[in-house]
Amino acid sequence: MQQTAHQAPAIPADFQPGTLVQLTTSAARATRTAFRTAIVIGAIKSGTEYLGLVWFWTEGEPQFTHTIRTVLPSEVTRAQTTLLDMPDGAYWTLTEHYQAAQDAGKANGAQEHQRQAARFLHGLEEAFAAATLSRYGRN
Repeated sequence: MQQTAHQAPAIPADFQPGTLVQLTTSAARATRTAFRTAIVIGAIKSGTEYLGLVWFWTEGEPQFTHTIRTVLPSEVTRAQTTLLDMPDGAYWTLTEHYQAAQDAGKANGAQEHQRQAARFLHGLEEAFAAATLSRYGRN
């Protein structure tokens, strides 16, 4: 289908919040990133395409440009593991980091980077609620 001037490009399926992705080894930054698995927290339109906004959650608390980064569609591939079938320990660690970041961002006296991280991560709320409900029958 040809895109007209009035149609926005579609957000790539790999950039839906809650999607687990892997940084491809051909990505220039792959050698500078200790862990290549990330969770998509959203997409940002840049010109005529979308960039993925991802959190490399195993690298630490969410902080833009440190553990939250933008990626091009060509720099990531969808991981075979999903929120529904990742190991319980990894899932609970991820959700605990997410909840701690949300709580820190809402706390009195929160620093700007904490408030910003909480805003970025808000898009994961539905993905975590649905995954927890599906995995454990509760959210």
